[in-house]
Amino acid sequence: MHYLNVLPLLLCGLLVVTIIATVGAIASRKFNFQYTWLSVASAVFYTYAGYLLVRETDLLTALIVNNVIGFYDATIGLKLCMAFKANFKMVDEEVELPSTQFSVATMMFVSTALTLLGFIFA
Repeated sequence: MHYLNVLPLLLCGLLVVTIIATVGAIASRKFNFQYTWLSVASAVFYTYAGYLLVRETDLLTALIVNNVIGFYDATIGLKLCMAFKANFKMVDEEVELPSTQFSVATMMFVSTALTLLGFIFA
């Protein structure tokens, strides 16, 4: 197995999440679209990352790496999204952040499912 390829993919994944959260939040305000539409881009990314990781290592490593990225997305990514005032098409008093535990649990499920989809493609 080529575990040396895992670190660059992990760092690239963290960078992609950071870019989607920050640039996506700013763009959603500037161009007046709902930020949640960017979840499609995230889904494509998680699936592609799973595909690449499975081709370079194994399914377990791909699941671990994508779940680390998902954890980052559910914690830091969400905070970046809120800091850059993403457009959720709600008035400020309606914006209610999900709990960190809920966000992390959801992203663990989603990143696992999309990694498995990438595994099927590989």
